[in-house]
Amino acid sequence: MKRRHFQQLLAAGSACLFLPTRAHAADGAAFPAAEALVRRLLGDAADRIRCEKTAGVTDAYTIDKDGGTLVLRGNSPVAIAAALNDWS
Repeated sequence: MKRRHFQQLLAAGSACLFLPTRAHAADGAAFPAAEALVRRLLGDAADRIRCEKTAGVTDAYTIDKDGGTLVLRGNSPVAIAAALNDWS
């Protein structure tokens, strides 16, 4: 019974991978999920961090500084989360 339930959950999760999301906005638009993660982990310090979307197929990120603002760039929310992890 548990195995069948797991298989159903796996199939449903896999189907969700192909649904359009807000994360696929135009280049330069921020990822709401990544911004929420930064806010959740860093609180008020998140005001000095900016998340930006970059183009690309494979996950990649960069960490940069713009004045007093830390800039995390990535092509997916996971890539930006990895950038945050690498920075911290």
